[in-house]
Amino acid sequence: MTLEMLIRSELWMNFEKQARKQKKQPSELLAELLREHLEIADDIALTKAMRREARKSGYGSSANIGRKRGKSVPPSSLFPHPTRLPRD
Repeated sequence: MTLEMLIRSELWMNFEKQARKQKKQPSELLAELLREHLEIADDIALTKAMRREARKSGYGSSANIGRKRGKSVPPSSLFPHPTRLPRD
């Protein structure tokens, strides 16, 4: 779709109406939406890279979950319920 086709489309006409309801110029609102979209895309890429690195390092792997001093323990004992904290 070319820019000229987009500007003539019903989609753009509706977008212009919505932008004006928000008292914004359609071009400014579009730029704001694009910046937000690109920021979200960068955040997603960073999250994926961090997950890849965590998997490579073994951090948080299932082999380490539930281990305490070399013994296998149920996860519930690692994170006790706040109302059932051990008494001194």
